[in-house]
Amino acid sequence: MWQRLDRRRLGLILGAGVSIDAGLPTWKNLVERLTARFPAVKKEFKAHRKAGLQETYITQIAYALHQAHVKGSTSTLPRQFEQYQVDSTWMEVVHQELYRDIASLKYDQILQRHSYLKSLGQLVCRTELTVNFNFDDLVDEAAIGFARDRSKVQPEVISRPKIETRRDASVIYHINGSLPREARRRRSENLVFTEDAFADVLISPTLHGSDFLMSRFATTTFLLLGTSLNDNSLKNMLRAGMKRNPANHHYIVYWEDPARRRTDEERRHIFDVNLDVYNLISIFLETEQIAELVDLLNEEEAGLFEAELMKFSHHPARRKYYLVGSVVAGKSSNLEGLRCFSTFEEWSGRAPETMYQDHRSLSVAQRKEIDDWLYSQLREKNDKMRRAGVGMHVMDRCYLDLCAFSKTDAENVERLKELRARVCKHSGPLEAGQMIFLEADESALSDRQARRGKLRGVTMVIDYDGAALVKQSAVLKSVYMPEPAFTFDNSLEGSDQTSRRIARQILLGEYKPFDFEKRIDELLASGGKV
Repeated sequence: MWQRLDRRRLGLILGAGVSIDAGLPTWKNLVERLTARFPAVKKEFKAHRKAGLQETYITQIAYALHQAHVKGSTSTLPRQFEQYQVDSTWMEVVHQELYRDIASLKYDQILQRHSYLKSLGQLVCRTELTVNFNFDDLVDEAAIGFARDRSKVQPEVISRPKIETRRDASVIYHINGSLPREARRRRSENLVFTEDAFADVLISPTLHGSDFLMSRFATTTFLLLGTSLNDNSLKNMLRAGMKRNPANHHYIVYWEDPARRRTDEERRHIFDVNLDVYNLISIFLETEQIAELVDLLNEEEAGLFEAELMKFSHHPARRKYYLVGSVVAGKSSNLEGLRCFSTFEEWSGRAPETMYQDHRSLSVAQRKEIDDWLYSQLREKNDKMRRAGVGMHVMDRCYLDLCAFSKTDAENVERLKELRARVCKHSGPLEAGQMIFLEADESALSDRQARRGKLRGVTMVIDYDGAALVKQSAVLKSVYMPEPAFTFDNSLEGSDQTSRRIARQILLGEYKPFDFEKRIDELLASGGKV
């Protein structure tokens, strides 16, 4: 999360739970307050709830009663303004019930009641987009106050999607409409609150700004706070985002009541379903822990964040991963799917054309040309990984791949000694990292080579036929000895599915960095025998 935030690729999705600690009602309690304004039909509302009608449906009934009352009252307004009066007075009623318990408080007093509202305002200012499902503007006030105190760019608060927003400004999007605490401030024209409003959203998603949000759900990692997954539009966007970018995962924080904590089994059920269906990683925290999480994310300096993180977790904050496998095993394709992490390409610059030729057919001069270019590239790769900061970093190809292109054990010894002399001597020890091993069967590898146009000569022989690549894969597997959990056979699936599996292993699996220096010592001691 911190890595994504540092790159302005972390967004927030806020629900009613965020405002509860400030003294605002839950969605259900707000609806109960509205229906209580119609005591004449109290019995009927009770029956509707007992029958299992949804809150939006009950709100629709309350709105209809309100509309009948307003239209039945004496008014001097022209008939053309009658509906405007209905909607305006309805929003006034919602405003009164929403802020009823904090109407007499100043904003500083509200901040004192809430353990992380002020910090959340700071976090909002560090994100590119906050999607606020709440009508209230308590978070908006916190963010605007932080920006003012720190001379930052003021966040832009919107209640309908925009094609372009202010440059460098964090955007707070009130997706269901906005009712500011201070009644004279500008509110949105509509609220998505009743059955008909939600039905319109499902019939025509563009009315709800899904076009504005859809690409962001695919390219941004979202942290969900104070929200459940009862909103169908939210679930649809999460699901669609997962389809468009399968490796990108989001996080949802579930509030834990200290008096009735969920069992491990309950947590596991929620965790598994959210992960499988929505690419959501579920975190279960009490209020104090949520405040600690927000404060931790607000630490802008990497070293200080890393030091603070160590108080909560023993896991390293800088994790390096290497994608390895034979030619056309899917390394580059999967790297493209893992852009939600920091990624490093196979090579910087244009490789010699002979790099793409079967190494068994290379002349001595061609091999020397490749080696000279290759060792300079390996120095660069090692330097990049050594400098990699807080977060997850994935690199295409690895240092000991050269063993898969040697003809003899003696050549392996020569290459490994050259590696230390021409790379480690200048760049330092090879940076350890978790190996991610990609493999495929002979048929899949041959098919990929053919589709890439790797057919040569009159007889249309494939450079690196499938059988040769299977052998190459076996050599690499012997060199790196990858963990079973980080070995991915992608013979029968596309890179979108494989990258999703890889991303989950990176996010949730155990990190076991591979010691390249130790492995080189072992290979040299064996006379280069793999």
